[in-house]
Amino acid sequence: MRAVIEAEVWRLVAQYFSGLPPGSAFPGLERLTGECYLSAERYWVQDEPWFAKVGRQREVCFSYFVCCLERQNALNAADRDYLGLEVHFRWLRESGRFQWTATDSSSI
Repeated sequence: MRAVIEAEVWRLVAQYFSGLPPGSAFPGLERLTGECYLSAERYWVQDEPWFAKVGRQREVCFSYFVCCLERQNALNAADRDYLGLEVHFRWLRESGRFQWTATDSSSI
């Protein structure tokens, strides 16, 4: 299952980049090397007391944090982290499947 989830993370990262308009202020696609790596993963349970009042149920959620490298212009400068993408999912217990909920971006 983990390999399936990671494949979906990479598909969603590619989708994020393909949806950016050329010349966007942030992230600047020309600044990216095209290399990314998985930096962290996080798991949590959303179970607020008010969920039942609005028809929601307890949810098991998880996210993967992907770091994307910035191209360096100076000689002998190493690539460094430039953009962070956190890809969020929820686990659908009834079907034994996961569902993408959002992709958040951040400058790192």
